[in-house]
Amino acid sequence: MVGQWELIPVPREENRSVDVIEKAAATYNTMYWSFQMKEKRLIPTLDETESLLVTEIDPWMKSLVAYLADGILPEARAKAAKLVRILSAYSLIEGTLYRTSATHPWSRCVSIEEGNYVLRELHEGNCGAHERAVTLSRKAMLQGFYWPT
Repeated sequence: MVGQWELIPVPREENRSVDVIEKAAATYNTMYWSFQMKEKRLIPTLDETESLLVTEIDPWMKSLVAYLADGILPEARAKAAKLVRILSAYSLIEGTLYRTSATHPWSRCVSIEEGNYVLRELHEGNCGAHERAVTLSRKAMLQGFYWPT
């Protein structure tokens, strides 16, 4: 019949993997990040003609890309620990670094130079709005770009 639905309870014994994720998320500990579901992109969302060309990886991305691509950790113990802590938010998809967050599924990590280009285009381009710095950077993040500063 149209408009009717039925709830089917799942026995707890058959639902253990979901319970582990739920409990980890409720306590918001490191276990949550290890079980965090990540979206998989099967095809790129942009045409290659639309993407920005990267000639060199920015210093802030080098250690992330090195670990995700080849499993290489920095030699300094403190830097390696910090890298492992933040890695759950990053993925390397077809050679491009992406960052996930609570508010966006994936943001493309760009160099500082590319970030300046994105801001210039948003500010002065064909659809430029001449907005202030905070609004402009927020708009860039909402468009799916990320860089640390």
